[in-house]
Amino acid sequence: MKKLSTYLWRAVLAALALFLIALVSAPFILGRLFPPAKIRALVAQQAKQNLGRDVKIGGVGWSLIHGVTITDFAISERPDFSAGTFAAFDSLSVRVKLWPLLHRRLVVASLEAKNPQVSVVQHKDGTFNFSDMLSSPAQKSAAPAAPAAAPSESFSYVAGKIEISGGHVIYRDEAAGREVEVSNLDADIRHFRIAGPVDASVSAAFAVKQGEQARNGTFSYDGTVDLGGGNPARMDFEFRKMAAAFAGWSARLSGGVKSLQSPAFDVKADVSRGGTDLASGRVSGDAALTKTYGLKSVQASLDLKTPGFKASDAGLTGAAAGLAVPPLSLTGQASFAGGRLGLKGVSVASAQLGSVNVDGSLAGFGAREWNPDLALSAHLNVPQLAASQIPFLPASVPASLIVPQAVLDLKAAVSGAQAKISTLDVKTEYGVVSVAGTVGNIWRAPAPNLSVSAKLDVPKLRADELPFLDAPADFVLPASKWNASLQADMSRIDVHALRAVVGDNDLQVSGSVSNWNKADRSVNAMLTCRRFVLGEITPLVPTLAPLHLAGNGFFVLAARGPLLKPFLAGKMKFDGLGGDVSGLKFAGFGGIATFDAQRIDIPNLDGSFGSGDLQANLTVLNYATNHPAVDVQAELNTLDLGQLQAALASASASEHKTAAPSAPAKPAARSSFFANAKGQMTIGRLIHPNIKADDVRLYWNLTGIGSDLSKLNGWARLKVSGGRFDGLGNAAEKSKVVKVLVFPFLIFQKIGSLGGIRLFPNFDHIAFSGLDGDYAFNNGVMTVKDSRFSSEVADLDAHGTIDLVAQKLDLSMNTQLASLAPFPIDVTGTFDKPKIHAQLAQLLVQPAKQLIQGLFGR
Repeated sequence: MKKLSTYLWRAVLAALALFLIALVSAPFILGRLFPPAKIRALVAQQAKQNLGRDVKIGGVGWSLIHGVTITDFAISERPDFSAGTFAAFDSLSVRVKLWPLLHRRLVVASLEAKNPQVSVVQHKDGTFNFSDMLSSPAQKSAAPAAPAAAPSESFSYVAGKIEISGGHVIYRDEAAGREVEVSNLDADIRHFRIAGPVDASVSAAFAVKQGEQARNGTFSYDGTVDLGGGNPARMDFEFRKMAAAFAGWSARLSGGVKSLQSPAFDVKADVSRGGTDLASGRVSGDAALTKTYGLKSVQASLDLKTPGFKASDAGLTGAAAGLAVPPLSLTGQASFAGGRLGLKGVSVASAQLGSVNVDGSLAGFGAREWNPDLALSAHLNVPQLAASQIPFLPASVPASLIVPQAVLDLKAAVSGAQAKISTLDVKTEYGVVSVAGTVGNIWRAPAPNLSVSAKLDVPKLRADELPFLDAPADFVLPASKWNASLQADMSRIDVHALRAVVGDNDLQVSGSVSNWNKADRSVNAMLTCRRFVLGEITPLVPTLAPLHLAGNGFFVLAARGPLLKPFLAGKMKFDGLGGDVSGLKFAGFGGIATFDAQRIDIPNLDGSFGSGDLQANLTVLNYATNHPAVDVQAELNTLDLGQLQAALASASASEHKTAAPSAPAKPAARSSFFANAKGQMTIGRLIHPNIKADDVRLYWNLTGIGSDLSKLNGWARLKVSGGRFDGLGNAAEKSKVVKVLVFPFLIFQKIGSLGGIRLFPNFDHIAFSGLDGDYAFNNGVMTVKDSRFSSEVADLDAHGTIDLVAQKLDLSMNTQLASLAPFPIDVTGTFDKPKIHAQLAQLLVQPAKQLIQGLFGR
């Protein structure tokens, strides 16, 4: 036994000795077996045979540790260097295994490439400039066949380790006009082989160039690659860790892809931008590629989440900068084939906001016009938002507008260019609004056909809470209730029921508006107001607010015809109607008004006007035309004419003050509007700083009343039982109506004392016992048929014509003094410059006559 042990030790020592001798002598043996020239020829031969390309080798060196080192190594484009250089290296070190070399076989143990330069081109047909190298030698019909190597000189693609440093790759896509430049490419590849799993670690920087624009990024990969022997169907990638950053975006991925020809993928990813986490999740599925490696179809399961972020924090600008994305999850299945995107069970959900669900397909995805066939449902909890927090809203929406918290439920379908809304309910603390119907032509000019119902209970609102309403700062809209049911399309709105209860006002509307989007829109509607309170309504209308209207009532109104000027019919009862017109107050009016398309009747109108009590019956015919007719029967116990004149003057001054300045207008054509009026009015007492009168009666029947006085026809009568004038001219100058009616008496204002001798009473300050006027109008010419003035000191009468259009006078007047014979006075000229001729020869000496004539001539 001891002898056997001794022999074993001797054998081991002998083997070690032989190994040391082989190790020392190997470089010399290998140098004789594989001199540099032979290695250069072998590499060139194998490259030509297996790659179908020419190679260039600058120098070849050999050492036991580093193996074969090739410097200035280059591979040509197909077929040779006349087409360019596909790849080049500063140095390429290849270490081979010793034992296969002893059997005259070359097996690569490691490969180290420094500063490789590679040019990859994708041609317009989708092929690459290296596609021919991935096929088998038998498939390289374009490459010249090389003599097959002897089995003893075969080459293996197996390498235990590959290291690449300082790599530089340029990728050009000829079809897209895009170039990608990869620099600082470092790779550490273990157990490399053409077929089978290979561990790889790769990092690089890159730049994408499109025209004049260039964007930079980085890339790193750590995982397993199987090149499948050059067969894309067997190429697999498994990445333990892969990261990319580009144009501010960053992505971290893990997972794998099986087969590049029909990829099956399972990838987990995290995406961020500007240092803000945007999304993470998992995408798995499979895809089919075309022969040129374009996407043919894909099916994927999605499970994505976002932690929530502000778009501004992620570096997004423009309209999306104000967008705040809450925490969301996206799950479901998606597919793409033949330009059609399919969605199955796709759901976007938020614990706080609710969910949106989509099923169906979208044909023409990526094209200019889509053809969707989608079913949508949603349940959303929308928080209260200010308009400033909602991106994409029109600039016309005030930033201060508050959109209340709401719950939204939606069921809808989109097919082609039509959307069908089965249910759209918006619920707020104020109530619910429901919408159903269709919207056609959604991609170009949407054409809705919708039914809308609403039931709202809105609290009291201040002016600053009503941004679309031009209301005074202190205005408060009372609490209101709204109920609505309507149907609308592009040409017609049918209001089945619309009821609004605003404070103490209760209005209900039903009917339709036709051609509402055109100029000839018309209305056919019924309005029922169970109660109105003017004090709550008029603050809403700035032009009515200064009137301080008060009163209440109810009405039923039918409107038919053009929307802006419809024919109306109905009945209104009002009570306590009052207001203030520039200081002239009216109050306590009550009555019933009935109206139809031709007339308005208000009998027994009763209330106070100024300082008097008014009772009237009013009828208006043809009120919706340019030629209305008014019939008034009225009694007023007291009229303060001075107060009325002051109010009218104040209103006119206010109107001119608020009117915007404008350029001088061209003379306007005569208006086609004129009115007809008839009636009578009795004034028990008329007061004025210059006039006091009792039992004033006016009667008239006139046609053609308008801005064009040449159309004025008819008659008018004035009768006053008694009173007093104190400066009648002052009163007349403030009112053209007064001036026309009493003009015959103004002539006598200038008759008083002449040269200190009193011949006539002072007509400017005189008490009278009667005043009568009888006037006829013919195309704007007023004929004074009879005008009488009676007092205890004189009686006056006048007749003749007054041309209201030309403002010309042709009057004959007579006066009868108590102690003198009657004498005539003729008046001609114009309103502003009357000419007076007094026939006083029988009464006065010539000097006094000249004095009177001179007086009237002024």
